Amino acid sequence: MSWNRFAEANPVFHTIDAQSNQYPFFYFLYGQLVRLDLGDTSLQTLTPDLAESWEITPDAQTFTFKLRQGVKWHDGTDFTADDVVYTATWAAENRNAYTGFPTGWWTLKGGADIQAACDAAPDDKTKCGGSSTFEGVTKIDDYTVQFTLAAPNVEFLRTLADAPSSIMPKHLLAGQTRGEILKGDFMNKSPVGTGPFTLGQVVPDQFIEFIASPGYYKGPPKLEKIIYKAITTDTALAQTKVASSISS
Repeated sequence: MSWNRFAEANPVFHTIDAQSNQYPFFYFLYGQLVRLDLGDTSLQTLTPDLAESWEITPDAQTFTFKLRQGVKWHDGTDFTADDVVYTATWAAENRNAYTGFPTGWWTLKGGADIQAACDAAPDDKTKCGGSSTFEGVTKIDDYTVQFTLAAPNVEFLRTLADAPSSIMPKHLLAGQTRGEILKGDFMNKSPVGTGPFTLGQVVPDQFIEFIASPGYYKGPPKLEKIIYKAITTDTALAQTKVASSISS
C-alpha cells in the first residue's frame, strides 16, 4: 500500500519530535496505553491498547492502569511497567526538549521539580536519563502503573492516546540524555516499538517504508507494508487532478 499526504513530515521516530504530520509514524511503530476507537466517528471513545483496563478516582487526579501481558518489543524484549514509568519520567524531566505537541506526562505531580533539575544540568544522566523518582508515577507491580496528577484533569486519559504519549523502550533508551537521543540511531534509523509495523527503508526526500510486524500482539497486520512517500506540491496537485478525472 502507498498513499500521498499533502504535508511535510521528517523521518524522526522519537516522541521528542512527534508533530502532527508525523503522527502516523508513531501509530505504526508504537503502542499507547489507550487508543481512539476509529469506529466512533465522534472520536470520543477510548479503547485499551497497552493497558487492558484502568481506574480513575472520582476527583480525576489518580489513574491506575493494568497493563497487557505478553506484549513484546520488536526486538523480542518483554514490555512491562518499567517501560511506562521510564517513558513518563523521561518526558517529565525533558519537557523543554520537546518540539512537538504536549503530552499528558507533563501534568504529573512533582514533574515541575524534576524538570527544573534536568534543565539545570541537561547532560546529567541521573537527572535527565529517565531515572528520577517523583510523586506522579508509581510502579505497583510489573503490570500495574499509577499516575497522580498535579491537579484534577478529566482530559488526561484522552491525551494518552496521542502519538507524543507513545510508550518508549526503557531497555534501549534508559540513561540517555536529550542530546544523546537526538544524535542516536534510534531517532531516525532504528526505532524499536510494540506497534503493528517495524521500520523498513528510509530514503531521504523520497519515502519511508513500514513493514508488518509478525509478532504484533493483535496479530500480523493485513497489509504487508506501508510506504509513506515524499512528493512535491506540484506532483501532489497533478496526481489529485488525475484521480479526479478518473473518478468522474
